[in-house]
Amino acid sequence: MAGQPCKRCLLAQSGLDDIRESILQQAAAIEDHKRASDNEYQRRLEICMTCDSLLNGMCRECGCFVEYRAWLKDNTCPAFPARW
Repeated sequence: MAGQPCKRCLLAQSGLDDIRESILQQAAAIEDHKRASDNEYQRRLEICMTCDSLLNGMCRECGCFVEYRAWLKDNTCPAFPARW
């Protein structure tokens, strides 16, 4: 249906390109020692995409954009229990 929120979509799939570009710019500024590896980042996003709390790239547990949260090495999933 047109106008329905995209459930289980990341920003890239939801058409929110301006927000995604901003998130990617912020992620690029994360210092290397604070950044998750590319493999860990992808693993986290894959988990998020199976979660009922994902809506238009945003986590309904905490309100963050998962494509940014997943980049920070020391971050965890805000759900209880945490998925990653």
